[in-house]
Amino acid sequence: MYAFIKAASNLTVRISVTKTSQYRPKCWPNTEVPYFLNDMRGRDCLRTGSGMVVKVSKSNEISYIDQWNVTVQTATSVVFDLLEAKCTSLRFFYDAEDSPEVVLNYVDCSIYHDVNKDTCFIDFETYDKQLAAKLQSLVKWYDTLYQKVNKTANCDDFMFIVSHPHGCSKQISLGQRLDRHTSKPSSDKITYLTSTCPGSSGAIVHCIGYINMNYTGCLQSGQNYCSYRGSFYRSD
Repeated sequence: MYAFIKAASNLTVRISVTKTSQYRPKCWPNTEVPYFLNDMRGRDCLRTGSGMVVKVSKSNEISYIDQWNVTVQTATSVVFDLLEAKCTSLRFFYDAEDSPEVVLNYVDCSIYHDVNKDTCFIDFETYDKQLAAKLQSLVKWYDTLYQKVNKTANCDDFMFIVSHPHGCSKQISLGQRLDRHTSKPSSDKITYLTSTCPGSSGAIVHCIGYINMNYTGCLQSGQNYCSYRGSFYRSD
């Protein structure tokens, strides 16, 4: 289990965004709950969140140039659309305050986002072959451990989150899954007790024996929750 947590930590990134899209909705879908930063639409403002590298692949557009796509999963509440993605930067391996700065700024990118799932996948382009190779190796190692742990671990209520609270260096939170609620087919919500802070939004919630989810928010009771609908993006 330690190796799996370490593998997830290696792929966790801090996300910095400097623009808030004017196309953010006023409320969360099918609710009257105000959508995150709806009052800041169209403005420039720095915020931070968390995400995780889930895939690294070589671009086939120009065969003789080392161009790579780094796919990061986060929440739409962190990066809502392409306009915000173009104002996004990623910091890798931010394990301590004195960690070397390994940053990927916008060159070109594409985005898939779904507000209902609060899930966002961003493909960042990079020409840094060394960084791409390192991340690709780490993704393969994580995927191997993911399959092994979820098949053999006897701790179905255990879960953990790796994030960058308050935009600071990486933190690991361990906790327990409490309840799973299914409102309709392929639509689950899980409540759990695992400490998070602002800046944890978009981090992957690793539920052992279950599917990974994005951290969504906190209930008035103090319990955290995350939602999942549809199929989970994998790098296979």
